[in-house]
Amino acid sequence: MLNLREVLLNSRQCVSIQQRMERCVLLFPFYAVSPAYSTKTGTPSEKAEEEICERGSQDAFQLIGSLNDKTVPAGLEDSFVSQVQLVRALNSSAFSTIFLATRGSTQRSDIQNEGSQLPPSHMNSEVGVSSSSRPCSVSSAAITSPPSRQQQCIVVKFIEFGKEDKKLRELANREIQCHQSCNFFSIPQFYGVYTRRLCPEAPPHPVKNPITAHVLEMEYANNGDLSQEIRLRVKNDYKLFSERNALLIFEQVLLAVDYLHEKGIIHRDIKAGNVFLCSNGLVKLGDFGLSKFTPGDVNEKRNGSFVGTASYITPEMWERKPYGGKADIFSLGVLLYEIFTLRKPFVGKDKNEVRQNILKQEPRIPSHVSPEIASIVLAMLQKEPDLRPSALDVLLLPLMRKTLASFLKSVIMDGMNDTLRRGREIGNGSVCDNFADSTRQSGEKAIVYCRLLSCEREKVLLDLSRVYRRILYKAVTLSSRASQIRLQLSKLNALTRTTSQVLIEGAILKENSGCWKLRHLCLRWATDSTDMSLQQESAHSGVIELILSLKKDSAESTRTCVSSFIDCFEVLERYAMDGAKYVFALLSRTGKTIFFQASSEEERQRWISFCLASIQHNNGLA
Repeated sequence: MLNLREVLLNSRQCVSIQQRMERCVLLFPFYAVSPAYSTKTGTPSEKAEEEICERGSQDAFQLIGSLNDKTVPAGLEDSFVSQVQLVRALNSSAFSTIFLATRGSTQRSDIQNEGSQLPPSHMNSEVGVSSSSRPCSVSSAAITSPPSRQQQCIVVKFIEFGKEDKKLRELANREIQCHQSCNFFSIPQFYGVYTRRLCPEAPPHPVKNPITAHVLEMEYANNGDLSQEIRLRVKNDYKLFSERNALLIFEQVLLAVDYLHEKGIIHRDIKAGNVFLCSNGLVKLGDFGLSKFTPGDVNEKRNGSFVGTASYITPEMWERKPYGGKADIFSLGVLLYEIFTLRKPFVGKDKNEVRQNILKQEPRIPSHVSPEIASIVLAMLQKEPDLRPSALDVLLLPLMRKTLASFLKSVIMDGMNDTLRRGREIGNGSVCDNFADSTRQSGEKAIVYCRLLSCEREKVLLDLSRVYRRILYKAVTLSSRASQIRLQLSKLNALTRTTSQVLIEGAILKENSGCWKLRHLCLRWATDSTDMSLQQESAHSGVIELILSLKKDSAESTRTCVSSFIDCFEVLERYAMDGAKYVFALLSRTGKTIFFQASSEEERQRWISFCLASIQHNNGLA
């Protein structure tokens, strides 16, 4: 039985990339073929393409004349319209071609306003040119510009429809709607969409005047995709990612999936080829061509099409059973396995063998993969979808929270840590992109790194703050002890402004300069603080403070409002200093992680519960 992609593939005639580029320029005249493009080879010269990237970086990727509806009149008459030059094809299928493009500007005076054909929530731009010299028609634009450094390079996805491509039109509309619904740092930014109809000057009609083509403009991830990186490492004698790098890559994809599921979107095509890498260290999950919205609970099983890439397709989809968001979790499990091993867990000589292996075979985890990571992989690759964790469940795991804390610190302290930055490495006369692992062998080429712009950093931190609110709320909800403490704190709030009631205190070990030192830790209501910020907060509501001292009742102590922290989680022995047991961590808003060692598991859980409940209380989270 053919899947949806194969049905559409068989219904379309293969055309060359050169023809696709020419069609795109013909249908959307504000596009042009870049002078760097070679009509003989179908690719730009390496020197010209390198100059484009170099110029974009040096000039801070300044954009001119973007189609932003706040700056360009609706009619666009005698105004500057974005001139997009198509440089080369990044990817091509039977349904679409994705081009790398650069933005400049050109002046046009023959553009008239047609008016939007979609509701405000799905605003697009309608463009059309007849075979004669009649004017174009451009509707109210919803096109935005990339940030100032986000390359002058953008991605242009060109989709052309045949008369009978009803299903393809539906998929394209879903993709556009999904893009328009998303605004998250680990999902490529969507700049806008243009639409061409059969008769540009006639009123829109699904039959008499249907849509014949779309172009989508999106953020360009300038270091390729994860599948390219994996192939490069396989050729380089299976050079594995460091565990830290692998987790940082996976963490960002996981955050994207959690965001999509919260929005009610199932991606349905998570794979290494759809994970895009940026030179600033960010990782993005893209390609919403097969995504779909689900009303209600995203994990509720519903009938759906058989879509995806064979090695990543979930068992329930192979068996043509109803499925939900847990299908994405299975694909995430395949991806995590692939990141750590550079191989897929389920392979075969054809699709039928791949299917049988997914349905019957248990993945074999290589010995170099830690037990903690192996357990996450196996949980996500459960054959029964109800046994798989949700994306948020995975984010709540101690290892993933530690990784997220490391990611947060990297963003705050240095834009991105060098171990995740990616640059251009020159070797043997060719240009190859490669991740920089935490250790580099002597003699290896130096790598040029990029950093996050302030606007990029602000966006990441804003999104992470929302993620941490969800993690905190879920962590307290799942812990009966933390939930009870949170309820008690709410009841005690009005009674504690004149007393210094201690919530929990005791001797504890604190990590300090590479060794464990005995300290006294106390959580209590703040009433007599000399700290102005604590006084201001306590004037409005009961504030809990954390007091760290050399010993109980010591004059030397550090007092910190608990609202300065955003998470508290246990640290696995393998990742604790000296392999210590019963370690937990407090994560501050500034990305600083403070590690403590309790004397028993019971004591550790008590501290974590009180800290989580106190953080939630002080931050006013119900």
